[in-house]
Amino acid sequence: MSKKGVSKISGNSSPKVGEAVTYTVTDWYPSTPQNQRNPANVIWELFKKRSNGRFTSTNIKKTGVGNFTFGEVAQKHTYRLEAYLFEPEGRGPSTIEIDPQPAVVPKIEKVELQYVDDSPGTVFSFTEKMRARAQCVNLNGKKLKFTLWEDDATGEGHDAKNLLIETKEATVDRSGVATAEFMLTRALMQKAMQGETDPKQLEFYVTVEYFSHKKHATDNVNVNNPLHTPAPTPQPRPQEPTNNPSPPPQSTPETPSNNTQPRAENSPAAEKPASQMEERGVAGQNPNPPEGELHDYQEAQGTIEAEQPSTPQANEGKTVSIVEDSSVEELLDAYFAKKEYTKQTGEAAGTLEYKFGGNGNKTATDAEKEKIAKIILGKPAVKALADKKEYTTLEAIKQALSKEVYNKDEKVSFQTFKLGAELKKITSAPLDTKLYLVAKTAGSGLSDKQATIIIKEKDGLIKGSAGAVLPILEISEEQMDQATPTTGEVPGTEKSEFTGKIENGMVKIPVHLRPKSDDELKQWKEKISKGKEDGEYTYKFGGENKVTDENSKKRVAEAILKNVKNGNTNNEKIADGKTAYIDDIEKALEIKTYQKDQTVKFKLYKKEKELLYLQAKAQGEKQHDKEFLKADGVYFEVGKTKYIIFPLLIKPRNDVNGANSRDYWGEDKTNQTTYEYNRDGGARKHAARDLETESNETVVAIAGGTVLEAKAFYLGTHQVTIHHTIPDGREFIVRYGELDPDSLKVSKGDTVTQKQELGKTGKMTGISRYMIHFEQYTGAEGFEVENYRLTQNDNPPFNRRKDLIDPLKILQEGYRNTFESGESGDRVDPDTLTFSQNGLDFLKGYEKEIKRDGKHVYFDDDYEYCTIGYGHLIAGKNSCANITIPQNFINGLTDAEANTLLANDVSRISNLVKSKVTVNLYQYEFDALVSLAFNVEAAVGSDSTLLRKLNAEDYEGAADEFKNWRKAGGVVAPGLVKRRAQETDIFKNNVYDSTH
Repeated sequence: MSKKGVSKISGNSSPKVGEAVTYTVTDWYPSTPQNQRNPANVIWELFKKRSNGRFTSTNIKKTGVGNFTFGEVAQKHTYRLEAYLFEPEGRGPSTIEIDPQPAVVPKIEKVELQYVDDSPGTVFSFTEKMRARAQCVNLNGKKLKFTLWEDDATGEGHDAKNLLIETKEATVDRSGVATAEFMLTRALMQKAMQGETDPKQLEFYVTVEYFSHKKHATDNVNVNNPLHTPAPTPQPRPQEPTNNPSPPPQSTPETPSNNTQPRAENSPAAEKPASQMEERGVAGQNPNPPEGELHDYQEAQGTIEAEQPSTPQANEGKTVSIVEDSSVEELLDAYFAKKEYTKQTGEAAGTLEYKFGGNGNKTATDAEKEKIAKIILGKPAVKALADKKEYTTLEAIKQALSKEVYNKDEKVSFQTFKLGAELKKITSAPLDTKLYLVAKTAGSGLSDKQATIIIKEKDGLIKGSAGAVLPILEISEEQMDQATPTTGEVPGTEKSEFTGKIENGMVKIPVHLRPKSDDELKQWKEKISKGKEDGEYTYKFGGENKVTDENSKKRVAEAILKNVKNGNTNNEKIADGKTAYIDDIEKALEIKTYQKDQTVKFKLYKKEKELLYLQAKAQGEKQHDKEFLKADGVYFEVGKTKYIIFPLLIKPRNDVNGANSRDYWGEDKTNQTTYEYNRDGGARKHAARDLETESNETVVAIAGGTVLEAKAFYLGTHQVTIHHTIPDGREFIVRYGELDPDSLKVSKGDTVTQKQELGKTGKMTGISRYMIHFEQYTGAEGFEVENYRLTQNDNPPFNRRKDLIDPLKILQEGYRNTFESGESGDRVDPDTLTFSQNGLDFLKGYEKEIKRDGKHVYFDDDYEYCTIGYGHLIAGKNSCANITIPQNFINGLTDAEANTLLANDVSRISNLVKSKVTVNLYQYEFDALVSLAFNVEAAVGSDSTLLRKLNAEDYEGAADEFKNWRKAGGVVAPGLVKRRAQETDIFKNNVYDSTH
């Protein structure tokens, strides 16, 4: 079913607290009828990000109005705003993540003068370096002007006779600090130019200005000349008598008000009198006066001493301020990054031809062009441009629409552009991934210097001790974009420290997250997969068990593993948080007959994540040595390798939400694209799963392997057959059928790597749809396909070899690893999961509500159980007539109250599921179990066959048990049959559909 409703919204994702902002609908799904495209009917719902990273509703909903004002408390949280007509989608362009920003008034809090050893001071030497440090609020990234002035007048404050000594710019860093430094010999040279060859001291000040609004001045301070020798007849400077109350008219404006700079409305400065700087006319001496209005100011006085020695640089190399680029030299950050081609360059790349699929596409007016261009922009072929490092724009498509109307099969070509590379910070990656080590710095003192980055383990899962250095491969930029050879030596040099040159405040070092040795890589992967060794288990046999060969050894090991995970009279259940693996049990078993009460020992493991952090070092004017990513929630996680990916780089046209969702590829033999679907009136069955595409789309290898065949297939198409060998021990054959014959990129005997292009989807003669026909074979009949062909017309009903299997599982694994963002492809401990928004929406679809006058009222459900809200049973399995309705339910519930009640019920059921399930789950498996248990708690009870199979890691068997919970009052209920089927679809296929 095609989507309908709001497809895109726009608005400010970083609104200021207290500031009213408006969000608007900018696009609709193409299948939305015109009479439904009414913004007045759009629901705007606000969700809040919780501590576990998930969004739940705030119950703030508005219809027709996207106006929101975020309060002070909102600045601590992240929100998601979604607009919809029917149901929220939970992600995509119809949502905006919002981070309210504090409404702090930008200001310079104080300006401090410092010596070169970072200590504060007010009295300096003519021969030393002085730094000015401005502490700011809400000015991060803004440029400030630091100006050193001489005050050549007696008395407190500044005078119009001040002389400009030097001005520099600085940028406020992430900590709110901007710093500049001045060589005070310039002041001595300036006095000499004025005729004062041996001044004892002078008074100066530093003014720090933010040109959009504000200025800030330091205390007056004196610089004493340590080289001073008394002159017999010193030349006094001309100055006004101290008893003269008014400065000379030629130096000072007629009234102080003429010097008062314009104040910003409602600013701190607007509430203050004129500053000393303004009253003395100092601002008028600056040849580059600030632009805009004064926002704030502060002034402080200093003391004067006769003589002052210069301050030595501290032995430990204290940081010295940077002048030109404004910040103290510093290591700012270090992290792992991936190169992604996401930067829109505007540089022409080529053209893309689009063929219209229907008639009457009007493009006579600008509004019509915009509508059609938006539809084209959302097409898979256009989205797939990213795979070629290209993109196009709405304007480019509009410019290409030169006709007034386009009909079916007419074509239009529009400009495409090159995507540029950007380094994106990442928080996790599997082993054997190529990525970058990045360090960022501040300060010109570190420019062109060397930075060193060291990778360390948090807990030592690989190397055995916390804080252990993890050596990996350093590679070149050229090798970064090359496929890793499947045979021979892996390119790169194994190092424990990685050094690069700092350029433009950054060093980036290409690395390969693996050791040099393939055998050692295999060991690393096993350690990450299994966890940390944590003791051993002694298993006692309950009867005679014969181990006669490798097959019987595996069978006995499987039985042992199930027993120790569940526990029995002879063997305690493995402690929570620990696990065991079948390969270790197989290694421990001998070829012999085990008698009752004999034992076998094998390793136990504690499930731990492989977490890394970085140490970065650099030498500037001082030695910098800092650790990064070393905090809970910040560590870099090494995930398990995604051994299988999807054979397409884009989602199929017949995906669950695709243009042809009625032929969803993941269903159970219900449509022509599915495995085992009847063909030729039932004379044969479909031997594959078909993945449809809009046009010729790239087909890739789901894993590494060897090409067994690359030749003609059916009706003008070709096929590539690959013997896939997976690092986790799996091996099988995949036939990639119905490829375009002119597109094949591989030949028989070629070695392929995961994601290597094999060719393009094709279409059979007489068939209008492009697709890939995906078959899988176990290899039980051998991996030789010339003499024992895959196609065998004398072997009905599939006309294939006997080891043909349904490829659904392998496709689902690849789909998760390719398209489900943020998932590592691994099941997780259910204790870490919460019922998802998708699950909640599904549940609401079945737990009907009854409303009267806008409130949820109590009623007897289909089984005559007194209910209110979303499936909340008021008094167990009793009708409303047989109970006393609680006071808080008599007058009904508001939406917020009903949602709160539902949240409490879901929380209780979620905890019940977590208490019963002892194996890891995907999010959608957990959702399906919660929905089932919400309806019938016994489904996860101690006597449940479903639970028993699930806890034995028989996920398929557990899925098949859903259908057995379909009776109400001892009678099969059609509504429950439908619900169980849809919950099974969630559990197996990650498909949420509560339509009934």
